[in-house]
Amino acid sequence: MNYLTTGKVLVYLAIIFMAGGATGAVIMRNAHEHQAQPASMEKACHRFQDRLVSKLSLTDVQVKKLQPVFDETAQELRAVHARAIHHTDEIIRKAHQQIAKELTPEQKAKLEQFDQERQEWLRQRLNEQAPTNE
Repeated sequence: MNYLTTGKVLVYLAIIFMAGGATGAVIMRNAHEHQAQPASMEKACHRFQDRLVSKLSLTDVQVKKLQPVFDETAQELRAVHARAIHHTDEIIRKAHQQIAKELTPEQKAKLEQFDQERQEWLRQRLNEQAPTNE
């Protein structure tokens, strides 16, 4: 029976480690490239419409007739999404008010900074949700 020397074991472990590291790097790079970004409501509505057109093999005439339905649906979805964002913001603000009571002054400052960053993100997100004139 062949006994592995310490050197051979270390070489095998190093090879396994390097192979695992390379595999992890490839997986993480691919995951980062395909990381789900929050889709804008506008993009989501267009994708929804495009999928219907494709899956149902709608003709140009049908698409033209259905365009008011697509537009109304997109407008309603944008409104629902904006309300959901505002409602979520209210919930987070309420939680942060309660959390702030237990924080040190330094932690409160960090929470305020976090809230400012979140508010800026919300402003950008809501501007993105605003209907565009096409």
